Amino acid sequence: MRQLSKLHTLFLLLFFALVWYAQNQPYIAAYRAREPVSEDKFIELLYYMNSSASGYSSIQNYCLVYLIPFLLLLQQLFKNEKSHEVIRHRGREKLFLLRFREIAFAAMFIGVVHSLVNVGASFLAFETSLVLSSDLLMYSLMNGLSLSLFYSVVGLIYSIQRDWFLSEGAPLVGTLLLIGGLFFFTKLLMPNAWTPLKDLILLTRFFEQVITWHGVAWIYAKQTILAIILFLFASSVAGRKDYIK
Repeated sequence: MRQLSKLHTLFLLLFFALVWYAQNQPYIAAYRAREPVSEDKFIELLYYMNSSASGYSSIQNYCLVYLIPFLLLLQQLFKNEKSHEVIRHRGREKLFLLRFREIAFAAMFIGVVHSLVNVGASFLAFETSLVLSSDLLMYSLMNGLSLSLFYSVVGLIYSIQRDWFLSEGAPLVGTLLLIGGLFFFTKLLMPNAWTPLKDLILLTRFFEQVITWHGVAWIYAKQTILAIILFLFASSVAGRKDYIK
């Protein structure tokens, strides 16, 4: 597995930190104006900060804002995929498994960075005891796992298009259009219909206290099943691709 440079890691941390601050600055100001804040009010504040509609952890950010650095990260990890790797690893299946490891790594990295910034910045901006009592750390950990599964699915979609188009630019644009288009389609035309994007609501539901552990497990199960289906399809597409041209 290829390693990320310190520069790429720093860029992603700064990117997420800037998004966190830009979207949460009004809430930070409101908190400081009303300090001290009760635990109930702080939970309400975290709810709005992580709202699935418009917060740092919103579906819109997952499908549009964070999607771009994730796809660029995949491009960086895939850029050295050359025909000599097929010879060295003796088979397209093994090469695809290596690629999937890169996808899973990138997806997990985005999930970890998103959660790390959310928790770390909250400790810096708010009273430590309030952050600890809110269970933000545990909620963010569980949300990070959901994000890792979601971006693994996105990465597999990108991989399929990469093998179909045999280029780097087309699958990036195609994945942006597909995920972004699905977001706007469901938001504007079918707001009550289920799509995989509807499962990106863990943090909001946790702070609303309307989701059970069974509900969390069901979300993970749906994301895992979708990832397995796309993995099998992407593996089939990669197996038919003519790597050596």
